[in-house]
Amino acid sequence: RGITHDTGNDRMVVTQAGTYEVTAGFEVRRVGGSVSGTNILSRASIKRSGSWIMHGDTMWRSAGTTYGNNSVRVRTYASVGQYFEIFAYANFDGTKTIEQLGGLNSAAFFVGFKEIT
Repeated sequence: RGITHDTGNDRMVVTQAGTYEVTAGFEVRRVGGSVSGTNILSRASIKRSGSWIMHGDTMWRSAGTTYGNNSVRVRTYASVGQYFEIFAYANFDGTKTIEQLGGLNSAAFFVGFKEIT
């Protein structure tokens, strides 16, 4: 109630004004390219109607090809017609690429709901 999934634009659209809880996360399963022991930033972020409102960062200091989870959560007011989007980001110093986010469609999520008051 209060929010709908816009599958064409991969976003959640607010249909009732109010306070919303939005949570998202992903798992980076495999990274391609050379992997060193330098710090690597990965981030899950939420935008409301095109503006960044929250970031969930994880710094990895690991050699290898498997990384972990990122998640982000925000409680915020939204008006009718505003929308929420999530983004995954990784700074692999230009030598690596994300080959897989999660697996079997079970390692990524995007949830939004309106608080009932």
